[in-house]
Amino acid sequence: MLNYQLFISENKSQRCDKIIWYLRFSKTRTLASAMIENGFLRVNNVIFHKGSQKIYIGDYVTLRKDNETCVFCINHIPKNRLNPKLIEHFITVL
Repeated sequence: MLNYQLFISENKSQRCDKIIWYLRFSKTRTLASAMIENGFLRVNNVIFHKGSQKIYIGDYVTLRKDNETCVFCINHIPKNRLNPKLIEHFITVL
């Protein structure tokens, strides 16, 4: 079994395009940036338009993808792209 604590970053924030890619909502960081620039990402009910904007622990994220909306809370900031089995430790789906 993988220990998810090895993958927790010491940082309290991360770029939103990296978070979307790390949590596997996008196949590439370029696609994550495109989703953000097209207005598909809201953080704490504010639309983000730049991939460089920061997401912090405790933020509520709303992401539209393929005509579906996913709402989740950030529990931990990952160091890098996660194994799908570990994602449940980093977010709480609402």
